[in-house]
Amino acid sequence: MAEQTNLTQFEAIYSELRELLLNHARFYNLPPGDLEILKANLEINLVGGTYDRGIAVPNTASILIGATLDKEQYKQAAALGWMVELLRASFLMSDDIINGSISRRGNPC
Repeated sequence: MAEQTNLTQFEAIYSELRELLLNHARFYNLPPGDLEILKANLEINLVGGTYDRGIAVPNTASILIGATLDKEQYKQAAALGWMVELLRASFLMSDDIINGSISRRGNPC
């Protein structure tokens, strides 16, 4: 039987992925302060919630192979799940810009 990912497991790899994204962004020689803006953007727009879409990725991978994912398989599937969450966050940010929203769930956009 395939094992299901829980919220704690999924959140556990976020900090490593955040650092990978920030390290990648450093190669673009961004203006001073932009890395901090990117980091804040990730924290504000990506962290929190149920992560249903992201968690579905390692769960689906486990179901498809018919077994519990090993550590490396889980890390890869969860990383893809976080990218799904990042894509979703970008859609929400675009929607907020288009609609001229000033808050989402009580927090500033």
